[in-house]
Amino acid sequence: MRKKTGAKNKKNIRKKTRSGIAGSRTAGRKKYFFGAGSKWLFRLASFLVIAYLAFGIFAGSELLARDLRNKYGKVLGAVNVSVLVRGMPVKPVVTADPGCDGSYPVIDLDWADDLGVDTFDVWRNGVILVAGITSSSYRDSNVDLGTTYTYSVAAHGPLGDEQSDDIFATAETEGYIPPPPPPPANLVITRLDSIDLTNFRCEARTNKKYPTFSGTTNISQARLTVVIISERGIRQVISSFTANANGYWSWKSKGKLKKGVKYVYFTAYDPDDESRSASASLRFRVKKKKPSKKFLKKCRATSLLPAGFGVAKPLHLAEGMKLSVEEGRKSVHQGEQMNFSLSGAVLGPQSKLRVGIVDDKGGLVFEREDSSAGKQVAIDKNMPSGEYKIFARYFDNGKDISAEDSFQVKERPLLILNSGREITSRQILSNLGWAALSLSGLLGIFLLLLLVEHHLAGKALFRVTGEKLKERGMID
Repeated sequence: MRKKTGAKNKKNIRKKTRSGIAGSRTAGRKKYFFGAGSKWLFRLASFLVIAYLAFGIFAGSELLARDLRNKYGKVLGAVNVSVLVRGMPVKPVVTADPGCDGSYPVIDLDWADDLGVDTFDVWRNGVILVAGITSSSYRDSNVDLGTTYTYSVAAHGPLGDEQSDDIFATAETEGYIPPPPPPPANLVITRLDSIDLTNFRCEARTNKKYPTFSGTTNISQARLTVVIISERGIRQVISSFTANANGYWSWKSKGKLKKGVKYVYFTAYDPDDESRSASASLRFRVKKKKPSKKFLKKCRATSLLPAGFGVAKPLHLAEGMKLSVEEGRKSVHQGEQMNFSLSGAVLGPQSKLRVGIVDDKGGLVFEREDSSAGKQVAIDKNMPSGEYKIFARYFDNGKDISAEDSFQVKERPLLILNSGREITSRQILSNLGWAALSLSGLLGIFLLLLLVEHHLAGKALFRVTGEKLKERGMID
């Protein structure tokens, strides 16, 4: 009888002990540090994800889809960067050396060469100064005495881009004789498609029927005219456009060019003084094949004589037209009306004027047929924000005549603060998305740590409790 009672008591002790262990685990689980943190992170991340999706649906499904694609690309790009380390452009470290060229101040910029870089862009005061150069130095001669400028350099390579930190430089004043304002106008053609003309010593070649030219002038907001003529002297393309605040300009031919030798003439005019102008010309050839790397390397040799420039006396545009976006409205919000004017256009009875908008990559966004000189274009509410060009074009006796002007499309603001700062739906959506993504990643880390903490705590509790009970003979 005693034996049965003792066995029964022993079973009860085991049950209580095991229930005590389970209870201890449950109690310990409630006290887990990462468990409490995961609970609050889950609530906050869920709230942000719901807010992100709800605001995205409210702002527009296209905006939400674009933001998701953008985040996916950046996350994927970050993964690629971690794998493709070799050959990535190195962040340029720029130095600025103010000096003088004769009696005019200059600022010389310099940075290290980089095998992972194809081209460099130089920015001044937040606006591009020159683009697509292959050398690791640049002289800015369009500076004023005693004025401080902000410079940065963007490096572009096949595996990515890198932007340098801003650097400040002040044009020297001591020891120099102030030049009489304004300085003589100059104009330089620096690039034809993929060819850097600043170090080129051969006849320039392109395989594109709509080539792109770019260059610089020391006239801020200069009005430029361009004429492309075939070797037989027949005018083919006539156009006009404007440079930016730093005097940088880029122009893509609206007229289709046939194979053969062509002459291009650029003239820059001071918008405040038409008598102040500068010209440059270039002889180039349109071919079927793209210039080979061997040809490009050979033609950058300094021993060769320059053959691509100074082919003829520069031509001034005697006919054509001028297009100007309404003064003070170079920036327009999505869904607003943009006004512009045309002058100098003489339309014949058979002439058809076309007005269009192209994006910063040259893609046609909008085009229509027009007739009047007073113009207005409605900017689509879904047009992405960025830099655009508006152009007008017509044909007259075999001549392709066009004019263009640049403007900026800004996203319609959702809020305008007292300071004048605009907050857009895209900014709010993007910040919500990044916050939700960051918290979701942090939540995953917390859950992983919680599993580790739970496993270690249970293992330690069982070992301590089991060993003590075995010593007392309560369990086998």
